[in-house]
Amino acid sequence: MTQVQSAGSCRESAVLDWRVARAAEVQSVDPKTLTREQRMDLDRRAQVLDRVDEVVTSRLIRDVPVTTGPRVVLAHRQEWFVTKLRVALEGRGVVVLDTVSDGADAVGTAIVEQPDLVLIEPVLARMSGIEVLRDLQTFVPATRCVAQVAHEGGVRALLDAGAVAVWPRKVTPAQMAAEIAEMLSA
Repeated sequence: MTQVQSAGSCRESAVLDWRVARAAEVQSVDPKTLTREQRMDLDRRAQVLDRVDEVVTSRLIRDVPVTTGPRVVLAHRQEWFVTKLRVALEGRGVVVLDTVSDGADAVGTAIVEQPDLVLIEPVLARMSGIEVLRDLQTFVPATRCVAQVAHEGGVRALLDAGAVAVWPRKVTPAQMAAEIAEMLSA
């Protein structure tokens, strides 16, 4: 089996697993038995699941060229940071598949694209960084997850949630790119 066929079967399996889990999650709760706050949480989660499904569907129908080299997804809200990190990563031969600022978009993209690594930050639209980490561990377990935090106090929570590396904001995009490229080459 070629690497492209293997990646395709991993992607198909991840998409199927995600859709089965989504259906089970949606059907597992009877809203009539929930408090108002629980119903609001359920509605929010349903909106997240709908967005992930939109991203999965739109990425599945795209005709994306096969890339060589390590592949990453950047899920971060700061455009200046993402731009600098992207340039630094691409200069080291790393393919940046997409940049998103929404946790649901990060999950959907990772499920379909099966990247080698996803960079997240703790605060994203629709889903927190920790929620993204948990979904990625479930549906894209071969993908390594790393994170950037505003200050060192947030490092432990992301490591505990499954990130393999966490950097505080004082680390520059160039330094982070060097460490990510080294991590991907190992």
